[in-house]
Formats: sequence, structure tokens, C-alpha cells
Amino acid sequence: MKTVILTSLTLCLSWNAVAVLAATANLATARLTIDERAGSKLTFADGIAWPATGQPAMAIETGGRTYAARSINVRGNHWTVQFANHATAEFDVTCGRGFALFRLTKLAPRDGVTCLRLFSLAAPLDTHLAGTLNAAMAGGHFAAVMAAEPNVNAQFDCLDGYRADRVGCCHEFVPCEESQAGHPVARFTATCNEQPGGWAMQGRGIPAPLNLTGCKAIRVWVHGDGNGQALKIQLTDDLGGARDNYLPIDFVGWRLVTLTESPFNTLHYDRVRAINFYYNSMPANKTVTCRIAHVEAIVAQDGKERVEPLEDFDPATSRVWTSAAGLLRVSTSSEHGIEPAAFGVLACPEKDALDTIERFEVAAGMPHPRPGGVWSKKSPWIKRSYFFLTDFRESQFDEALSIARRGGFSLILLGQDSWAEGTGHYEINRQRFPDGLAGLKRTFDRFRAAGFRTGLHFLAASIYPPDSYLVPVPDPRLVTGAAGTLAADIDTKAVVLPLDAAPDKFPAEDGSYEGSGTVLRVGDELISYGKRSLTAPFGFSDCHRGYLGTKPTAHKKGDRVAHLVRSFGYHMYDMDTTLVDEVAGHFAKVANTCGIDMMYFDGSERLQGDHWYYNARMHKAFYDKLQNKNMLLQGSSYSHYSWHIMSREASADGHGDLKGYLDERSGGFDSLHHDMMPLDVGWYYGYDVNSTPDQYEYILGATIGYDSSMSFQVSCGAAAAHPFTGEILDLIRRYERVRLSGRVPQTMRERFRIDPTLATTPEKQAKLLDHRREYRLLGPEEREYFQRVVYEPWQELKPAATQPGPWTVRVSEPQTRVGVQIHAISAPTTGRSVTDPFVEIDGHRWQWKGELRLGQYAIFWPGEPVARYGISQKPERLAEKGAEVILPVGEHVVRFGCRGGLQVPVRVRVTLQPPERHEVAAQ
Repeated sequence: MKTVILTSLTLCLSWNAVAVLAATANLATARLTIDERAGSKLTFADGIAWPATGQPAMAIETGGRTYAARSINVRGNHWTVQFANHATAEFDVTCGRGFALFRLTKLAPRDGVTCLRLFSLAAPLDTHLAGTLNAAMAGGHFAAVMAAEPNVNAQFDCLDGYRADRVGCCHEFVPCEESQAGHPVARFTATCNEQPGGWAMQGRGIPAPLNLTGCKAIRVWVHGDGNGQALKIQLTDDLGGARDNYLPIDFVGWRLVTLTESPFNTLHYDRVRAINFYYNSMPANKTVTCRIAHVEAIVAQDGKERVEPLEDFDPATSRVWTSAAGLLRVSTSSEHGIEPAAFGVLACPEKDALDTIERFEVAAGMPHPRPGGVWSKKSPWIKRSYFFLTDFRESQFDEALSIARRGGFSLILLGQDSWAEGTGHYEINRQRFPDGLAGLKRTFDRFRAAGFRTGLHFLAASIYPPDSYLVPVPDPRLVTGAAGTLAADIDTKAVVLPLDAAPDKFPAEDGSYEGSGTVLRVGDELISYGKRSLTAPFGFSDCHRGYLGTKPTAHKKGDRVAHLVRSFGYHMYDMDTTLVDEVAGHFAKVANTCGIDMMYFDGSERLQGDHWYYNARMHKAFYDKLQNKNMLLQGSSYSHYSWHIMSREASADGHGDLKGYLDERSGGFDSLHHDMMPLDVGWYYGYDVNSTPDQYEYILGATIGYDSSMSFQVSCGAAAAHPFTGEILDLIRRYERVRLSGRVPQTMRERFRIDPTLATTPEKQAKLLDHRREYRLLGPEEREYFQRVVYEPWQELKPAATQPGPWTVRVSEPQTRVGVQIHAISAPTTGRSVTDPFVEIDGHRWQWKGELRLGQYAIFWPGEPVARYGISQKPERLAEKGAEVILPVGEHVVRFGCRGGLQVPVRVRVTLQPPERHEVAAQ
């Protein structure tokens, strides 16, 4: 026995007949052991041990075969790993409190290696998983295997069943003795404590990626118990994507269910790696039970439909029943570079996880932004909301400043279309900033002098015309996809391009914003096509030559025809070329000159290949060019490595039905929480004159519920025209102040969290509105309270010879006060106003005396001044106050009327204020 004692690493070496060594790394918070079988095991400082891997923790793939690690030779902090094929990998190992950092220094022989499995660590599968972080938590313990280079792939392998429960819930997922339609059955039973909205999950991994491209639906047999919980069937991939299908269990007995709608769907269908079964929205103090049989995917490909079995619950062979362990893995591949390769093994108490990750970042030399002087995951900056300014020009500075001040924002983010002529070279739009970059810098200097931080929004992966990377001669380093060969010569006027084979890999149609486009590259010419022919004669027709301003050119038989790939309406640079660094440099010139404080990487989710790699490659390329490494960095997507770059993550851009949009996106909030990624609930448009303050108040309530920021996106022109801009900005400022004060009790914050059943499609949301809980923030500063409000649906009334017919509202709680809102819809019509409009309920009348012009609102809150709002007008508040009407429980008839008959379209709604009221704690 030989023992080498280091400052922070102890390695115990023992030889056996096959020269396998045992090594122990002391992390102070845990002990990492490489056993005599070259497997790894983690034991925490309190003695709790996680399972051993049961297989070598390292391996190498070459020549189509995999060779496991056989021995480790240790000299000081240098490890030499020998594999079964006699190849060796050498690592420098550095330990700190809670982590061990491994950095590959030599690999021999290097040629022919297709994959280097750097490390694997076992974790109990009855733990809480942070998938993107490649981490697991159980019993107050945290462990992760983290990549320290963008090309290192971190992945949790769930080859057998695993489970998770919300605190206060528990479940059982077991085989049944019965069968359904000849299939085995699983019984899923779960119990929720007194806190409603419980959840439980059972799932399993799929050993090899499953290709479900063209998946139309999930079909499954379910025996419901009628208790109202939601059964969610989720598919996930190995890139962080997921597809969620929900089934409300509002029925009893067996049903064959086909689930087609997926409210949350980021799944990469060609890489499906797991299937999970959830209960969501479990009722309080109740046990629910469903039986499930035979889950399958319905897949349509090449005009044919097939059925792909996903899970049959065979008691003997199914892997869905909970097993002991899963593996946290890291590896590199020849596709994205075997080297450089570095990773860390982290282990600590769960409460210390963020501190440990921060220390690891610093030790590994990874991106470590500190906005405001504090690490980004803890910085106060991540809790502050911001003003997303669009359609802006330098001459509108005063208007923009006024909006920012009234909304209480600390940062102004300038939209790409306002400042950039195009993306690629990022030339400044001189129509908006006549002095170019100097004018943009001057504007940002003025905002900073007024007390605001500044930032730039941009579509980071994009090349937009008229950028010279695209026209008049497209750069060869743009992303191309499918390719073919010309079957004949064509001249400059040809509108048919003949190919020597069927172009079945090319898009069938443009696909608009969500599509990949129908643009071809032939030499230096871009050509768009209208149709493709998959039968002889093969090729493309209805072609537009010299597309985007390139030059029509004659082409020869045998010339290459390639699809120029598009994403979100733009073309992309190939991140496997030098162009990514060039583009990042062009952007950095603007960012560095202007001294910005925030960057928003938009369009980061749909890239040219493996998301885990290209997302990290792109974000790091831009980060490396920045002089100020301590910006607040935000994006539309992140990966395992870029988690360390991103300060927070947004749910994207809210438009249309803002409440419904937020509800639908809320399904992804928990996954961000699990990944320890600070949440921004997204930016919400202020353009729609039909959007009302309650929509924004619902969003602001969610910021309290999730302790998150939000953004108000608007242009100066739209803000000036919107009837409620001032009131919306006042709400944002007030909610932000209350949220940051920490005075909102935890029980109230829980009420503001969105019911999981609402994370579904708009069509289904319409039937679930009773699950929404909405409030108004009222009362003077330091004595605020939240008043519960039920907003009845708008009733749209059209001009007619007679007065519109009545409708009913239902009051569910005693002592409910009533309000009314009337809106003369701004739409093409022969009339220009509605005169003396009124609403009557049970003999009580709310009336606006005089005209209500197109686009104007009359608002009646009980006990508050009656107000009129209009497009491009200041609010008008009367001395008269809304009637203090209280309606008894039950149904009540509502009637609308006006003088002279209805000449313009109007919408009307009733607001109900139950006695529920919650005080905000005093300072």
C-alpha cells in the first residue's frame, strides 16, 4: 500500500492482477472514490453515501469499439488513466472546497478517437434532478458533474425508472395484475398534503435516442378516478427539450385517449431519450389513483402513418419501475472536438450549491460575470425589471426617458431594429442615429447620466440583409443544409432548376417565420423556389433569380445546389467556421464603445445543430469579445455551459392575450427553478390599445409569486397612443417597489403563483378561468393591500337596430362588490361614438353621461372615481365615484343600453370583488 497525501487531495493506490487502482479525492464536503473496478462513488461529509456506478467511470471509443478505464497512476495532482486498448489520458486535478476540477493535458494516441467518456457519477434516482446543470439533489445533498469547456457534453442518463415528488406529496407507481385491451397495466397512486396543486412524477430513460420525427399525437389507455388532477405525459430529449401533453382526470373508468395538443413543446423529435408520467394540480388532502396502459406515439412520415410503442408496462421487462441509480456523465466527441476537455465533480450540502458552483467557475477559469459587483446568480440586478425600447430614434430621447422614469425601471434595453442596420457587421442604423455609432454612444451616455443602465437586444445567430455577409455575394461560411447537383446547364433567366436526384431533403415550403425557408445557393447566386419536384424530372420550379440582391448567373451541369438554412426569418453563420468570431467582434465593437450593461441574446434556441454545443459556442464567442465581462446577460435559451454565462432566463415575448400567454409559458418556470436559473417572466407588449391594466397586473402579480423581473416592451409612439400607458407604468413601478421591499408575506406570494392546469392551450384555458387568482394592489404607500378581483369575460356587442340582449354573471361569494367597464372598440365603422352608455344589474345602473368615442373606455370601480381613458388622450377622472353595489350569491342578469341605439361595436365586462383582502406587511 502506498499513500500520497496532498493539500486537498488524498489518493490511495492499490494494484491487483489487472492493474486497477483505487483513488480517493477529498473535497472537504465529500469524498470521491474511484474503486477497484474503476467505478466512482460519492460519500458526503455526514457519512451519507450515494450508490457506486457499477461500471468504469471513464472510457474511450475508437475504431467502433469502447474501451473502459483499467488503471490510474497518480503523481501529485497528475492522474494518468490507462484504457483497455492501452490508450492513455492524462489529467491535472485541482481540488477546492466542494469540487474537484479535472483538466485533460494529454491523450495518446489521439488519432481515431471518436468519443472520450470523461467521467460518470452515480446518483439516486429518487432525487430531485436539475437536468441542464447535470446535477442531483437528495436529502439536503447536492452533486453535479459539470463541463468546464463548451465542447464537453454533460448528460444525465436515466436508463431505468426514476421518481420525484413535490414536498408534501408521495406516490407509488407499480404493476397491476389486471390487463386492458390485452396490455399490462400500471397503477399510479399519489397523495397530496393540505397544500393544493401537488405533483408527483415517475419516468424512465430510453437507452438510445428514439426518432419520433412527424409525431402527431400520443395515444394511451387511462382509467380515471374523476378527482380532477391532471395527468401529464412528457417526452424529453438529450438537448434539454420537452413535449408536455395534459389530460384532466375529470372522468371515471377506462378511456382510450389521443393527445394532440402540447402547450409546452421544445422537443427535438429525432433525439427522444425519456418518457415521464406526472400528476399535476393534485387536490389538497386527497389520494388520487389512475391506471395506465400501453402508451404509443402516432407518427406521420413520407405520407404514411405508423405507431411507435413508447411504454407497455410489462412487469418483467419495463424499465419504468424505480431503480437505484442514474449516471451524471460528461464526454467529448470528435464531432465537436475531443480537446480541450475539462470538467468538475461537485458535492456539497444543497444549501451551499450556488456558493460551490461559484468557486468552481473561478477555479476553472470559466465565464463568471458579476453585474453590479455580485456574481450574476445572486446579483440584485437580476431582480430588477427593465424597459424594452423599440422603434426608437435618437430624437425621441426625452419621450423614452419619461417612460423609463415613470415605470421605475433601472435599465433601458434597446431593440435590434432600432439601432442596427442589419446583423453580421452590425452597422448602425443612420436613419435613427444620424451620427452612427457616435450618436448611439451619445444616447446611451445621456441615459446613464439620467441614472439608467443600458443594454442591447439582438438576434445573436442571425445574418440579416442588407449585410455584406449575405449580399451581393453570400459568404461561404453561412449555414447550408441539404445539397444536390444541377442536372443541366441553366442561363440567367431560367426559372426551373433541374437536379439529378429527388430534392426530398429540401423544405417543401417556405414555412414563414417558423420555417427554414426555400432559398438555394448556387455559386454566388441566391435563388428562391416555389415548388420542388420529387418525381422525374427532379428539381425546383417557380424560381426567383438573384434573390435578395445577388447577381443572376449562368450555372453549369454538375454545379452544387445547397439549401441556405433560415431560422426565425434570418440566415445564420456557421459556428464551425471563423465567421462566428468575426460576427461577435463586430457586435463587441458596438457594445464596448457604448459601454452597455446588458445584452439580450435573442433567437438562441434554434441553431444549426446540437443545442448543448452551439448555444454555448455562440454565447461564449460574444462573451470573450466583451471588455466589460460583468454585464447582465440574458437570452431566449441556454445550455449546460452557457448557464454560467446567462444571468437569468426569460419566458419570451408576450403579446395578444397577455394573461393566457403567461399561463401557457408558466409550465416552464419550475424547470428554471430546478436549474437554479433566475427567472424573468418575459417582456410584454404595450402596443395593443385593447389591452387593459389588469393584464399587466396579472403579470406583475406573477413577478411577486416567482420573485422575478419582467419587461415592458413598447415604442415611444405606441406608448403615447395607448389609453393606459401611464397607469401600466405606475403599476410596474408600484409592484416593483413592493416586491423588492420583501414585505409581501410568503402566503401571498404563493397565491400569485400560477395554477399548473393553466399551462395549456388557449382553447383549454377558456374552460379553466376559475383557476386564475387575480388581485389589485390598492392603498397608500406603506399601507398597501391586495384586493381579490374576478374579471368576467368581455361581452362584445355589435351595432344593431335594437339594444343588445342580456347575459348573466354568477356571484359565488357573499359581500361581493361590483364594477363595470365599457369600451367603444376602435374599428372601421360608420359611427364615431356611443352616447350615454349604461349597464344595469338587478336595477343598479352604471352610466357614462355623454359620448364614449372610438377607442375610449369608461371604468367604474366601486368607491373609486369614475374614469374615461382614450387613445392618445390623458385619462379623465370625475368627482363622481362608482356605486358601492353588493350583489348576493347567485346568477344576475346584465343589460347594456345607450341613447340612440348602438352605432359602434362595444365590449362590456363586469368586475367582481369578493371580500378577500390581504395586507402587505409594514416596513
